[in-house]
Amino acid sequence: MPISLTRRAGSPFWYIRGTVRGRSIFETTGTDREDLADAIRIKREAELLERSVFGDRAVVTFAEAAAIYLEAGGSPRFVGKVDCKTGKWSGLIGHFGTTKLSAIGQLELDKAARTLYPRASAETRNRQVYTPFIAIWSKAQTRGLCDMRRWERPKMTAKPRDRWVTEDEVGRLLGAAAPHLAPLVRFLVMTGARMSEALYLDWADVDLGAAWVVFRGTKRHGESRGVPLHPSLITELANLRHRSGLVFRTQKGAPYRDTGKEAGGQAKTAWAGMCRRAGVKGVTPHTLRHTFSTWLTARGVSERIRDELMGHASSDTGRRYAHVPRDALVKAVAALPSIRPACARSVQSGGGRKEKRRKTAVFS
Repeated sequence: MPISLTRRAGSPFWYIRGTVRGRSIFETTGTDREDLADAIRIKREAELLERSVFGDRAVVTFAEAAAIYLEAGGSPRFVGKVDCKTGKWSGLIGHFGTTKLSAIGQLELDKAARTLYPRASAETRNRQVYTPFIAIWSKAQTRGLCDMRRWERPKMTAKPRDRWVTEDEVGRLLGAAAPHLAPLVRFLVMTGARMSEALYLDWADVDLGAAWVVFRGTKRHGESRGVPLHPSLITELANLRHRSGLVFRTQKGAPYRDTGKEAGGQAKTAWAGMCRRAGVKGVTPHTLRHTFSTWLTARGVSERIRDELMGHASSDTGRRYAHVPRDALVKAVAALPSIRPACARSVQSGGGRKEKRRKTAVFS
C-alpha cells in the first residue's frame, strides 16, 4: 500500500506508514505539523524508491556511513558528537549530515576542512578532518556502499615532531612550573600520556599502592591502557590534596573545562609561562610524550614494550589486563631517572620586570 500519514495513540507526532516496492515502513516524522509531516513523507518515499531501484550505493548518506564506522569500533574522535539540548551534531557528521556519499568529492572534503577549522594548520586539518573522513569512507567502501577513491590530503608544512627534552630541561621546567602544573608535567614525561589522557584521568583509575594507572577509552580504538607509575611520580601524586574526581586541576582547584577530548590546550597559558621562566623553547605536551619514548629507547627498552606503554600497539594481554601491573612494564619505567626541580633561569617578563629565581635543586 502507498505511504500515508497516520497518528499513534499517546504521541503528538505524525507517523509515516505504508509499503514501497515490498518494503514496509512505519516511522515517526518527529513533528506534529501535518504540512511538514507530509513534506517528510514525500521525501522519504522518494528515498525508499530510489534505494529499491538503484541500491544502497546510490542513496547512502554520510551520517549512515559514520554510524557504520562507529558501530564497527571506529574512534569517535573528531567524527562528531550530539548536543543533548539542541539535538545538533558537531564535527564531520554535523557538516555533511544526510549528504549522500555519491555527492561528496575532493572539493567537498576540502571545503569541510576549511569550514570546520578555518584558522587551523594543514597538520590539524589532516588529523581532525581528512583522517577520520577517509576512515569512514573506507569502512563504507568495504561494505559496498561507495566507490573506492584516492583522496588528496593537505601538504604538510610543519617539521616532524622529533624534539625531546633532556633531564636538565625537565628539571628546569619543573622548577619553573606553577604549583598546580608541576605534577602534570612530571606525569606527562614519566607516563608518556597524551595531554587529553592526563586531563581526563580520574582518581578511580589511579592506584598509588600498586603504582599503576589506567587510561580508558584511549585514541587507539578506544582501548584501555595500563602504565606503571615511577617512584618520583607516586610521591608527586600523593602530595595532591584531593583524592576523588579528576586528578589534575587548574590553579583554582577546579577541573579543566570539558572539550570532549578534542583538545589539550586548556593549560596553554600556564604552560607558556613555565617554558618562558625555564628558558626552554619548543616544548609542548607532545614533546614530553616523545621524551618518554626516547628515554625508554636510550635505556634499552624493547620496541614492543615501549610501543605498548605508549599505546602505539597492544597485545591481547595488555588489552585484557590493563588494570594489572606487569613486571616487564614496571621494570622499563623504573629505569627512568628521578628528576628534582631545578633553578629556573631569570628571564624578562612581558612588562620588563625580572622574575624571581627559584631555589636550586639537584638531580638524583
